[in-house]
Amino acid sequence: MCIKTCTFNVYASWEKEKATYVVGIVIDHHKHSRNMLKNRQCKSSWLSKYYLLKSKKKSNWSIVNIVNQVKQEFGIRLHKWVAYRVREVPHTLLYGSMKDHYCNLGMYIKELKRSNAASTFIMEIDPNIVKKFLFFKDFLFILMG
Repeated sequence: MCIKTCTFNVYASWEKEKATYVVGIVIDHHKHSRNMLKNRQCKSSWLSKYYLLKSKKKSNWSIVNIVNQVKQEFGIRLHKWVAYRVREVPHTLLYGSMKDHYCNLGMYIKELKRSNAASTFIMEIDPNIVKKFLFFKDFLFILMG
């Protein structure tokens, strides 16, 4: 039973000789969506892979649209944080993580300095932020010649 007022029910009895249940009556009037908080089988990682191509076509896919799509296709009501993960994982798979992109800035500046020796390149990192996470604050470059 999904909620107390739901009329969906299955009446079955145990048959000892065959060691199985025998279904007698099924009342199939189930109109409610399943609750994601109790459904542990539907993982954000699986949904992310399932919607990978759709995420590629719709890079600005909203959380509300993800929740509605899953509810329409699978009859499952997602929590908004699961929908955020469903949107984040394909983006990371397709384009890489933001952390990786920021880590490449140092190599990018080094290559620019090598190819344009007369130019000036300055990357500023905010020192007031916790040392574990370096936040990119500003990037200035002046190309000469």
